[in-house]
This record gives sequence, structure tokens and C-alpha cells, in this order.
Amino acid sequence: MDFSRKLVTWYRANARDLPWRRTSNPYAIWVSEVMLQQTQVATVVPYFENFLARFPSRESLAGAHEQEVLAVWQGLGYYRRAKSLCLASKQAAPSTAEGLTQLPGIGRYTSRAIASMAFGERVACVDGNVRRVICRFFGRNMTDRECESRSLDLMANSKPGEWNQAVMELGATVCLPKSPRCVSCPLKKGCIATSEGSQGSLPRSRATHAVILQRHLCVCPIAAGEVGIRRIPEGEWWASMWEFPRVRLGADENMEDALLRLGYPNATSIGTHAHVVTKH
Repeated sequence: MDFSRKLVTWYRANARDLPWRRTSNPYAIWVSEVMLQQTQVATVVPYFENFLARFPSRESLAGAHEQEVLAVWQGLGYYRRAKSLCLASKQAAPSTAEGLTQLPGIGRYTSRAIASMAFGERVACVDGNVRRVICRFFGRNMTDRECESRSLDLMANSKPGEWNQAVMELGATVCLPKSPRCVSCPLKKGCIATSEGSQGSLPRSRATHAVILQRHLCVCPIAAGEVGIRRIPEGEWWASMWEFPRVRLGADENMEDALLRLGYPNATSIGTHAHVVTKH
């Protein structure tokens, strides 16, 4: 049994039961892939189901106000994804990877995932899970484009969408970054990293960005039992969302001066909170 058949057979027997795997609806697959960008599967499942219950079609999403969509998206994070979905829903829906990249919020990986799963286009998509599987199987570090080419060759006659999901599933559940479960891997006999014991060093970690530390001051105004919030203007993080009045502190600015800028010189401190957004 060749690589492709081994992996697909394993996938059919072991794949997690996820709601977007129960449909061939391109719209649902598109929504799931956008939600899965930088977000764990377990977190996405309830949001995906709620989103489709509220916006069951591209037309219903296109007719919704952006604030409605952001409200349903609330808590999932990376809100630009929701805004991009709104914009893309109002455009013609392409059926190829190349065409999908023209839509807001869809890059190379997402376009190829959607094209293969929803439209059966013979393209390979590479995320961190796929890269790990391919690099370890061939026993060397590779770029995403190299992994993409290798995966496409190994796909053979498998259905593209099923193949891509199978490789991703193997990386997510068996070929883990740490403590991979090689004993239960369907590809262990041909895996060079397994035979050489080099799983821990493949693939090599990508260069990390230096951390950027920012200080923000946020005020919670309360008057007559009501709380004051503002809508974040375009050009700032979380644009169009709502928050308490906030300013970014200058390098040497103290809290008193920042409070004057905000217009709340007599505010009382209630504490501090650390929050991480990508490298910030």
C-alpha cells in the first residue's frame, strides 16, 4: 500500500468528527478555514456552528451589518477576519485557489484549502502541521513551497480535499511538535526522521520576532449607573469594535499625564493587566 492510500485509510478511520467535515458547502468550508486561522479547533467549533446558524449563506452574510457579524464573532479574536468575511461575501465567489486569493483575508494556504476541499482542485496546502509531517517524513528541513510540492506529488490519485485534511490531521493528532506518537503513525516505516531519531529537530523553528512592549491606559467612566465606551476608529487595532476610552502611553509618559490627555484627571487606579497580541 503506497503513502497516499496508507494515510487516507488512516484518516478515514481516525479523523476527528468536526462540523465542517460533514459538508461540501463551499460557504461553510470557507467560514471554517477563516475561523481556523491562528485559532485552535476546539475553540472554533461552537463559533462555527453559531455563525452558520445566524448567517447560513453567503447572501445572508452579505446582507448583514458589520456590527452584527462582529457581535457573533465576539470572543474568537483576530476580528479583522470577520471584517474580511463581510467584505468578501459581497464579491463574486471564485472556485479556484488563484481566484480565492483575490478575496479579502484569504492567503495562499486558505485559498488552497478551500479550493481542494470545496471544489476538488488538485492543489496542496501547507500549514504548520503539514510542514512538520512532510519535513519529518523526508528527514530534512524544507520551505513551505517545497513541502507543498512534495505533498502534491504524494497525493497521487487521492481526492485533494481529503488528502490535505489527512496530512493536517496526522500533524495535529500524531506527528506532534513535542512527543510525537510515532508508534501509532501509519507512515512510520517510511519516515526518515523516525529511523534517524531526528523528530525533535525537524522542522527547524522559524525565526521569531522580537517582542514589542506597549503601555496603554484605559479608563472605565461610570455615571448615573451607566458605563462609557467608545467605538474604535479606523486605522487603530480592533477598528469598529467598542472599548473603554484608551490611549497608548508615550515612552516616558506617566499615568497622570495620560489621564489628562483622556480627560479624566481624577481617575483612581483599579489595577493592571497584561495582554498578548502576536508579537506585542
